[in-house]
Amino acid sequence: MTRKEVHDVANIIAPALTLAQSLLLDFYGEMAGNQREAVVKIEKCLKELQGYLQQQTAKRSKKQ
Repeated sequence: MTRKEVHDVANIIAPALTLAQSLLLDFYGEMAGNQREAVVKIEKCLKELQGYLQQQTAKRSKKQ
């Protein structure tokens, strides 16, 4: 992967990691009531990452 591709992937993953940390705090009762919203946002970020990686794979396949 190029530096730009790595940067793009990191930008997609970062929000998911932040949301996962918030979700973990919820389990300890510090932020009650936000679990479902956090899970939905994490899922959205990871699906976006999956789509990005599939797109990159398709681009590389066409070049070869």
